[in-house]
Amino acid sequence: MSGLFGSLNTSTSGMRAQQNALQTTSHNLANANTVGYSRQRVNMVSNMPQSLPGIGQMGTGVVIGGV
Repeated sequence: MSGLFGSLNTSTSGMRAQQNALQTTSHNLANANTVGYSRQRVNMVSNMPQSLPGIGQMGTGVVIGGV
């Protein structure tokens, strides 16, 4: 998965994770004054790296582990 499309896929997964975190932040702000509401957090987890012969491992981005 190296090359241009691999790099774009890694970038896309990072942007999706950050977009989800931003939506969760917005949700927290909208419910800040709600009685009994507890703040939510987004846990980001790294994807499994890709093994490349002669080079080693290359990261493949992040995913949402949970909210």
